Amino acid sequence: MVGIKQMTINIVREKDSAALTQRLGDDIVAILSEAIASRGEALLAVSGGSSPISVFEYLSNQDLDWSKVKVTLVDDRCVEETHADSNALLVKTHLIKNRAAAANFFSLSCEEGTSADQEVAAEHKLSLHFPRYDVVILGMGTDAHTASIFPQAKERDLALSRESNRLSLMTNPVTAAHMRITQTLPQLLKTSFLAIHIIGQDKWKILEPILEQAQAQDQFPISHFIHQDITPVSVYCSVW
Repeated sequence: MVGIKQMTINIVREKDSAALTQRLGDDIVAILSEAIASRGEALLAVSGGSSPISVFEYLSNQDLDWSKVKVTLVDDRCVEETHADSNALLVKTHLIKNRAAAANFFSLSCEEGTSADQEVAAEHKLSLHFPRYDVVILGMGTDAHTASIFPQAKERDLALSRESNRLSLMTNPVTAAHMRITQTLPQLLKTSFLAIHIIGQDKWKILEPILEQAQAQDQFPISHFIHQDITPVSVYCSVW
């Protein structure tokens, strides 16, 4: 349990998922465009799962200098990139196409059963290309996990440690299939725009009491991203 003064949380509500997709997509494009104008490049970290698919499809058609955008994943399953459960495959299928085909995508690929060498490779890639982010988009599971930081994983505390210098690590979710590779809390908080994207009453019922808590609770990994004082958080939700 960690007690930390938290940033103000911005709640963005839309009546349906289509309206939420456009709202979040437009906000992402605006921030990436500003980054390109000011620095010549933009850095984006996205999550897997079904919720972001419509956002990926929307973004893929937006008028942006995608050749100056670097994209990576918040986390991925340790499977081949051709596997149906691969987040890299999801991003390539739904985002890296149309106008966004020019984007530079950096996977966090690892294969089932591989060693700590995969962690070294991922950390090198992140340190070289993603010293920080312009946009990080997180999802949330029904057990309040985010990225691949699961409540039951023995690697949970290291992934959530504010004092750790780790950028990523491999983790066994215990309650879900496949070993994972995930970026850590300190790495994902290196952003000026952190969004949590959820759809549906079921997830809102889980997230709402976490938002109302006074401090982070270790059994709810998402709470460590909410109750922190490093970067503002925006929750994009469609639940009504």
